[in-house]
Amino acid sequence: MNELDLVCPPIFHPHEWIGKGHKYDLKKLPQSVVFARSAALEIPQGHIHHIPSRDLSVHDFLQLSLPAPSSTIVSVKVNCWFSHDPPDIDLSYLKTRPIPSERVLAEINSAISQAWLDGAQSLADPRYNDGRDRLPLWALTWWREFATTVRHQTAWRKCEEWLTKESKTAEAVILMMEAHNLLAVLPWRADTGWRSSTLELTHLLGTDWISDELEDMMMAHLGRRARARFLHARILIGSALLGQAVMGATSTHDKSSVKIPLLERYHTQIVSLNYQKLFFPVHVQENHWIAAGVDFDTKTISIDAIAGVSYLGVQIYQQHFHRHFRSIPDATAMFQCNHFAFLPSAAFLCLLSSKPNLTRSGLELAPADLTDFNILSTALPQLAEAAKLFRKRTSGNGATQRDEEGDF
Repeated sequence: MNELDLVCPPIFHPHEWIGKGHKYDLKKLPQSVVFARSAALEIPQGHIHHIPSRDLSVHDFLQLSLPAPSSTIVSVKVNCWFSHDPPDIDLSYLKTRPIPSERVLAEINSAISQAWLDGAQSLADPRYNDGRDRLPLWALTWWREFATTVRHQTAWRKCEEWLTKESKTAEAVILMMEAHNLLAVLPWRADTGWRSSTLELTHLLGTDWISDELEDMMMAHLGRRARARFLHARILIGSALLGQAVMGATSTHDKSSVKIPLLERYHTQIVSLNYQKLFFPVHVQENHWIAAGVDFDTKTISIDAIAGVSYLGVQIYQQHFHRHFRSIPDATAMFQCNHFAFLPSAAFLCLLSSKPNLTRSGLELAPADLTDFNILSTALPQLAEAAKLFRKRTSGNGATQRDEEGDF
């Protein structure tokens, strides 16, 4: 397709393209053909008002009666859905008929561009009236829009039911009632300004996984609160992308040469405004969110001490230094895992500390062994010295200590 011309929109000449044996190929077709195809599938203004407004409150949205997805099994080939006949004038039946299944909609969508270029003017729904009705091609857009809307209504309905089901204590009843009252004013799918919509809030009212978008919405809210207290406490709230960038940096082999634009921007902001602390969410083991906090005065990181974090930290540490912890058989002591995350732009390693219970393996370093690592080149020797002190101190406790090349 040629470059987009917004000054002089291309003119489409149907007699040159429709029914002439052309293949619908976006890379080869001119703008005029692509624009005409899009126009044929666009819902007209006279019918768009039937689509629920995204600014409608959740409460009102749940009161709407929407077309139900069809359970009818359609065994005809996809080309049987297209007709060269013009569409019907009276389309009142479109609002009352069930929506074709997701599978059928996907098949029609994959074939409609070529069918339009071959001369199709309408859709023949084989489910009703022996397929004699003729719907406009934009009926596909209508169906797909309503199919999505029905799924979203189902999601909000589950939230409303969850609020009622979880009201088990006096305190919960009050909290759930407050949340329920918000549904009367909260738009069901309004833009939130965080590259997302209020639809993301359905992940909060229930047991669904919390998404990156929802995390960023919460971080933006906390960020506004932190900025309001900037004169009292210089705290910066980072997004979920920051956690991803830090985790990505820890898996890079040559840390000294890593330049990650997002970390550079955070570094510039932190230094220029003299922030004291940074807090951001981190997604670990592909199934859990934890909070991480950086104290720039003490050059340390604090992180939620929950199951799985220490294993993650060991992975980060081992990837960073290309070394491995040795197993201590049947160790029952608390495991104080010293692991490290690297912020390349700030040029320092930050200490992480968590204390999960381990029953079969472990490593224990006393607080006296903990060191702030400010320079990458000296971090490994410092840790090696700390490990030697640990072995010396515990050599008489019955544990077998053996120096191995590449291990601590």
